[in-house]
Amino acid sequence: MKTFETHTYPVNASSIFLEIRKMKQWLQLVLLRGIPLLEATGPSSLMNTRGLCLVITSLVILVFSKSNLHAAEGDLILPWCIGCPLEWGDFRKTAPEDEYLDYSAYVETPIQCDSDWNEATRTLQVTVHAAMNVDLSWHRPEQVSEALKVHERGHLDFAEVHARQLRHRISESEELKELLRRCDVSKVEIDTLLDLFLDEEKVRLQANHDAYDDQTEHGSEVVAQQQFTHVDIPELLSVYSGHSDPVFSITVANEGAKPIPGDYEGTLTYTLQAGPNSTVLTPWNWTLQGRWRFSFSADATGGVASWSHELLDNQYGGLLLDVTTPSVPSLSGIAVTVEDGIMGEHFWMNFAAAAPGSMPGHVLTFKPVPVPVGIPITPSPTDISFTNGAAIALGHWMKEHGRPDLKMKAPITCPQEVIHYLFDIENGQFLEMDWVLTRISHAQGGNPTGGAGGHGRGGTTLPISNISFDSDTGVVVIRWSAAAAGISYIVEASEDLIHWSEVGEVESNSAGVVSFQHDEPQVPSGARFFRVFQSTL
Repeated sequence: MKTFETHTYPVNASSIFLEIRKMKQWLQLVLLRGIPLLEATGPSSLMNTRGLCLVITSLVILVFSKSNLHAAEGDLILPWCIGCPLEWGDFRKTAPEDEYLDYSAYVETPIQCDSDWNEATRTLQVTVHAAMNVDLSWHRPEQVSEALKVHERGHLDFAEVHARQLRHRISESEELKELLRRCDVSKVEIDTLLDLFLDEEKVRLQANHDAYDDQTEHGSEVVAQQQFTHVDIPELLSVYSGHSDPVFSITVANEGAKPIPGDYEGTLTYTLQAGPNSTVLTPWNWTLQGRWRFSFSADATGGVASWSHELLDNQYGGLLLDVTTPSVPSLSGIAVTVEDGIMGEHFWMNFAAAAPGSMPGHVLTFKPVPVPVGIPITPSPTDISFTNGAAIALGHWMKEHGRPDLKMKAPITCPQEVIHYLFDIENGQFLEMDWVLTRISHAQGGNPTGGAGGHGRGGTTLPISNISFDSDTGVVVIRWSAAAAGISYIVEASEDLIHWSEVGEVESNSAGVVSFQHDEPQVPSGARFFRVFQSTL
């Protein structure tokens, strides 16, 4: 029997096999499809065909079925290549002795997808492979034939057809390019869209697998099999020959950030420098630093923002003896709307009901003014009222980005971007402001999950190191790492990545691996996602 190491394929399988990158984000997604492509020896046999797709991104999904075969770490993958025949030695798994006895062979054909996002060059590199998992493919030597081998090769070729269709869709997708043009796009958002494309392609691949088996009666109908082998499959491969390269790139321009539904937070930081820095007669100076913080959750039309203020520094000297810093009231109920303009859509905040000009002002206390000797007057310190620095900063920003109706544009900034303004008042006096408004990139995408209940949880999901499913018992085992003993964790499950429900809670006994077992019920979709949070209660 020919072994994998001596296989004479014209490409190096090990060099093409995708490297599973180490987890860089809050969770890893393993999409497992393993319902066998079981081939019968006669036309009366009935079977269900499905391939396997494996994607490493940010969540964990399992497809549950009695016939599920789950890909073990370290399985050998034989990439598809044109003109490379299958050998029965490539079917390495031992054929099951107690099931699928009516079937002669099983080939597992994963479509593997990986991507790398370079934010600096705005380039997304995508790798899509069709392959054969030799460690999960099997045959019964006493029952196989050359004709059956040709039929099994057709399943692998169909996986390549759909890999090419997936490459075509990804490379031409305007939806993906629009997402990449946003300067605040996250890798999680990119992976979510690519996962969607992959999942939809799998449905189409399944339909072709089923039609192929039905029309060829699993390879036993000679005329139909020859039509697929020599005409239909080659034509499909030819149609998408422009997408035969597994690796391709998409480069877009940075079009900044756009208002989309999500959670936003921002700051308006200011420095006010007042008073001459150095004069002979009246030397005094004052430096005030503060920061406005604001946040809001927006849907497609807008939301409601809240503003709060913090004092950062208050320095004064010379003839200036003291400067009061009254508390600045918070501003709530600031209506946020999405409005379209010449430069595209922007967020606008309505301060009409907030009355920022009513803030209490500062009181500046100066030394007494000197009087000529002999005049019987004892001068006293002089108090001068001064508009609150927080109001001055907000007012000047309103002047630059607002309208008479007290609506103010709130531009979204890109990561690491700051909108800077410097207003020179002469004589060493100035107002300096820095504006930042960014969308919070949640690991799960969209708004953070809230809701009432008996448990509190941290806002970040934890990386799952391993997950397994026993199709006989229906038990799912999920493992992750704990930093210490006594830490409580919450495990949640979902069928659609939108609606999540808690399935259990577990506490770590020590630092190291935490294991959680869940008796998984059958679900209509056949798919389940899992995520883990640290409990906050």
